[in-house]
Amino acid sequence: MGAKCVVILTGKGDSHSDIVTDRLQSLGEQIIRLNTDQFFDDQVQIEYEQVTKSDRPNVSLWIRGQLLSIENVKSVWCRRPKPVMVSLVTNNDQRQFAERELNEFVLNYYHLLQKTFWVSDLLALERARRKLPQLELASRLGFSVPKTLVTNQPETIKAFFGACKEQMVYKTLHTPNLVVENEFLGVQTSIVTKENLEQVGLISRSGGIFQEYLPKVFEVRVTIIGQEVFSIKIDSQISETGKIDWREALSLGQVSIEPITLPKQVEEGCLKLVHKYGLQFGAIDLVFTTDGEFYFLELNPNGQWYWVEHLTGLPMVASMANLLARSKVS
Repeated sequence: MGAKCVVILTGKGDSHSDIVTDRLQSLGEQIIRLNTDQFFDDQVQIEYEQVTKSDRPNVSLWIRGQLLSIENVKSVWCRRPKPVMVSLVTNNDQRQFAERELNEFVLNYYHLLQKTFWVSDLLALERARRKLPQLELASRLGFSVPKTLVTNQPETIKAFFGACKEQMVYKTLHTPNLVVENEFLGVQTSIVTKENLEQVGLISRSGGIFQEYLPKVFEVRVTIIGQEVFSIKIDSQISETGKIDWREALSLGQVSIEPITLPKQVEEGCLKLVHKYGLQFGAIDLVFTTDGEFYFLELNPNGQWYWVEHLTGLPMVASMANLLARSKVS
């Protein structure tokens, strides 16, 4: 494959990749898509050969029988690659061994492409997903942040609840998903009540994030793609469901959204936050409080975003495709 191409790392059924692929192809770009949950179905292999000690090593990447030279990779979109899973091995120890080997194969493949342009870099993504350093960086960049406690100590939580004037929310540290008896459940940001504190001892087994509840006028989702900023106002307070966590209310059509122009200082702060992490993409959640101030809540370095374009018409697909096709560091 001689022409420059864009490599997309994702999983089966990722509609974001489908939509951006269509746009890239309309620009005349060649695409290689790897659904990492089907890694070996795609017949991927790596060959490394050095004919003589003075020769530069030749690294060959083969995908579905096609040779892909590293020099011909224009950019890599690390959209949402999934872990390789082994379902046919029934022995648990053998399955874990096989999955470790296969996922290491995938990581080796990624790192062979590290010299090209990534949206976004693997190590940057790993650094950026930690919620507590996000708060610290946002504060240094001038954002207001809510009072926050991370602990697994029930008595500390009770004292913090009082310090927040009994207005406190709970968030998960890692992922807002839980499987109970084979049922997939979402763990939303939740208000903590006095009744909840009667069972706060359960937190000693997992820990969590506790924050003061901020009285909101509205919420803001800021999506950064390269140097472009797409901001929307989420009128979450018109719905009881959306007052604490707008995501479910949005899916039920209970909240309205519209593009918003942020103050220049806030917009520049969002850009700096994303680029300080070395990212080319980021989805940032802010709230505008009743005291007239924007507060930073968190950054999702690889979040969902096409829903914003679908509901507002903001040209985000074009922006992402242009960034990958241009392949220049912003």
